[in-house]
Amino acid sequence: MKARSFLQKFVACFFAGLSVMAATLRIGRRFISPLIPLPVIAAFALLFFISALVLAVVWHRREKVKNATVPDTPSPLWMQLNFWQGILRYAIALDLSMFGWQKITRLQLVSPMGMLDLPFSSLSGEDLTWSYFGHSYPMVVTIGSLQIIGSFLLLFNRTRLLALFTLLPVLLNIVLIDFFYGLDWGEQLYASVIFVELLYLLLTEYHRLVEFFFKTQTAMPSLVFKNKFIKRSIRLSVVMIPLLLIARYENPDQHPALTGKYEVTKLQWNQATLKPGTCQDSVLTTVYLDVGNDMVLEFNDQKRRLFGKYAYEEHTGKLGATWHYPSTFHTPLQATLTTQNDRELILTGTLGENAITIEMHKVRGR
Repeated sequence: MKARSFLQKFVACFFAGLSVMAATLRIGRRFISPLIPLPVIAAFALLFFISALVLAVVWHRREKVKNATVPDTPSPLWMQLNFWQGILRYAIALDLSMFGWQKITRLQLVSPMGMLDLPFSSLSGEDLTWSYFGHSYPMVVTIGSLQIIGSFLLLFNRTRLLALFTLLPVLLNIVLIDFFYGLDWGEQLYASVIFVELLYLLLTEYHRLVEFFFKTQTAMPSLVFKNKFIKRSIRLSVVMIPLLLIARYENPDQHPALTGKYEVTKLQWNQATLKPGTCQDSVLTTVYLDVGNDMVLEFNDQKRRLFGKYAYEEHTGKLGATWHYPSTFHTPLQATLTTQNDRELILTGTLGENAITIEMHKVRGR
């Protein structure tokens, strides 16, 4: 039997112990703790992890003695790399399968109905993620099914690579979402650990992967170019042509310095000062200057809004707007925009026959 280095043994035992400990704690805390006290579950999980690390050292020492005395004697099961990799595969499969069934049975990616009616911008990254994926139950079932099928295939040697190619994209997507959308650090760590463990299993097939992806001749015929410059230019064009076309495209954000959400700090309507903090329906409280020259005026509530398009002349400061919603409102805005600083604007002009002066503060940009 081929001798293994201590690093190979330690890594296999470490990942196996870590995976069993993590799966035991997660599944046990949620599903088994009503039957078995959580401290008992945690103690078992920690004991298994420590035992796996200790056995890696014992395994290495015993193997050195055995190779020096009776090298042809078969090693016990726990002194075989496949044994620990098998434990790792089973623990990952059990955990991911549990995640999959939790999605299908609506124990994951479910958002409170009351939260779904909140403003989009008020939701956290985690709430946005759960609301987005949970919006489509067929999508949830698809993700859960991939986790279950991949977990089952992971338990068979012949389908292990297929399982890894199924599970790794799913886990990579989860890890990136957890990180970039600011999910709880525990969720980020948990998903990252499983992803690294799957990468470890994939790297055990390193030589097969190199042979398949880089050395095996393809059955597809290849185009032959006498001029290598032409061949390289064609390949480079798939990157450069889209970039050149986008560079020529007019950016819809024509006034990036203005784009943002503004809170009205002072409002004068026909020389009468109105307080934005009052509950009057007619009091303007928020102004949005958006991409594509969209303009929205909000009057104390999201249900009371004017939607339109604005035109702005930077050299004169003149700003005009026309409205397309509500369809019955056709009163144009004609005003002059002055800037106090990067975040303070004053809009002075008329909305129809009404004279207005709006002082506003930028609370959020792009």
